[in-house]
Amino acid sequence: MKPFQFFSRILYRYGWDTRCRIEAVAKTLRPLLNEFTEKDANHLLDIGCGYPGVALLLPEFKVTGVDTVASRKPLRNVNFIQTSGSELPFSDRSFPVVSSVDMVEHLPLRERIRAVAEMVRVADSIVMIACPCGEVARQCDEEYCKVVRLQGGEVPSWLIEHSAQVYPTKDDLERMIATAAEAYERSVEFMATYCEPANICNFVRLAAARNKLLYIIMNLLVGMTCPLIALPDEFNGYRILMVAKLS
Repeated sequence: MKPFQFFSRILYRYGWDTRCRIEAVAKTLRPLLNEFTEKDANHLLDIGCGYPGVALLLPEFKVTGVDTVASRKPLRNVNFIQTSGSELPFSDRSFPVVSSVDMVEHLPLRERIRAVAEMVRVADSIVMIACPCGEVARQCDEEYCKVVRLQGGEVPSWLIEHSAQVYPTKDDLERMIATAAEAYERSVEFMATYCEPANICNFVRLAAARNKLLYIIMNLLVGMTCPLIALPDEFNGYRILMVAKLS
């Protein structure tokens, strides 16, 4: 592995942006995946998987990753399929667990509803959606956008996409999942937790708005303290982790 690739992997593995987001998702998924004992099977379908995605932190599991863009060579434990999350090429109840991390907030409402319905259709037991949630996330994003502009920087494309859509709320996600489950005559139980405290989010983003080096330093330093930081709740959590158990 080249030095730049090695450093990028370290930053991804231990930086705040990953530990508060991808690692939180992996910790939620691992016990759910461990309920299925056939280790050679593809138990997890990760929609909008990106690279390296949550699969990097779940190396003991085989993952089917779906995204509209094939950016790099997939990890060893990933079977990558380039396709849209709103038109999945899988039969009903194909995967025990289906996840999506930071994808639905980028989608227009109609496409978002369709993508969630597809997750429910192909999931046999669990759907887990992680995304920026409601007013807390919207305020954080607006503050970051304002700071970037004050610093004379360019607003990131992902932030522009966030602000162009309605921010999902807990009630919105539950409603979309429940409606899709009802269409397939299935019942659903919900559990929601939150990750990335809004104040820490704003602090790290302030460094990101100033310059890349300061951001890298702060991202790593704050990331190292992540295990010591209390999990947020619905009033100060930037991102929701919604788990829907289907039957």
